[in-house]
Amino acid sequence: MPREGVTDIALDPDLIGPGQGVSVLADAGSSGHVTFPGFRKYIIDTKPYGIFAFLNFGSIGLIRTNVIGDFETDDCIQSDETLRCIEASRDVMLHDSGFRDYLLRLMVES
Repeated sequence: MPREGVTDIALDPDLIGPGQGVSVLADAGSSGHVTFPGFRKYIIDTKPYGIFAFLNFGSIGLIRTNVIGDFETDDCIQSDETLRCIEASRDVMLHDSGFRDYLLRLMVES
């Protein structure tokens, strides 16, 4: 179900969260560092309940899964920008040390 032009796999957080008795949600990585600011501004920051997010490795995330992949080319992983996005959004970002370590390894190898 397209979410007003944002992504073709989005669900309405009001329906799957409070509408079902769930008080805190976690997005499983639909946005990458390029699209996360919009996800935060238009989804996370507009809700009175908690929404946390995992960040997609791919720069654009999953905006149109049937048209554009999150890893179309090797350039789709921009480790330095992804790490900056995580650091700037620690209050809502979910990640583990393995994710950060992987990105740092990619930066060293490139």
